[in-house]
Amino acid sequence: DTAEIKVLIENNGEEIPIDIQNKIFDSEFTTKDKGNGIGLSACKEQLKQINCDLNLVSSNKEKTIFEINIQL
Repeated sequence: DTAEIKVLIENNGEEIPIDIQNKIFDSEFTTKDKGNGIGLSACKEQLKQINCDLNLVSSNKEKTIFEINIQL
């Protein structure tokens, strides 16, 4: 049996539009004028190296929720 821990991270920043949600973990993808778009892709890659995963759960006008799955 495999066990896992799920950590939810929630913020009340801007909504991530549905049409770009599938791109936010792509390296160099950004919607900002300044920035290089490596933040979320680097986090996801680092977590992957230790057998964990980072996913977007939901995003709307009230909040955005990310989930980290930690495999035990």
